[in-house]
Amino acid sequence: MAGFFDSLLGKKNEQDEHTTRILKEIESMEFKKQTLINSVRGEIKAAELQINQLFQQIGALMYESHIGTPAEESTLTDFYTQITQHKTLITEKEAKINDITARYEDEIGMLRASIGAVAAPAIPPGGTMPAAGGGAFCEQCGGAYTPGEDIFCPGCGNKLG
Repeated sequence: MAGFFDSLLGKKNEQDEHTTRILKEIESMEFKKQTLINSVRGEIKAAELQINQLFQQIGALMYESHIGTPAEESTLTDFYTQITQHKTLITEKEAKINDITARYEDEIGMLRASIGAVAAPAIPPGGTMPAAGGGAFCEQCGGAYTPGEDIFCPGCGNKLG
């Protein structure tokens, strides 16, 4: 009986180590994701500042035009073009943030699912699932038994069936 419990403890320790390793990997991926997103947000902020500066320059030209010093059309057109370019860049950067988020969330989701698969194996209702060689697993302890032959689990003594 002691060998059985040692075996269970060994499996639990392996699961705990696996879960800890996966959780550290998830934490690392979350950090990388946030670092990338923050970098892209910085690029968006820089483009927004450029747009604001261009608007200020346009405003100054408009005021000068109002008081009698007309602005050159080519200068205004150049400013408008630059604003459009910066707005396009911002849209591309926002899409990049969405891509980063989706990619990392997919990978993190798969890692979280792998923890669930290791920590809690799926056992169908009735407590049996096919094992190699036509056996099944005990609902109580997960130990293998042979349906039709074993009335009690050879591992924990749980009544089967």
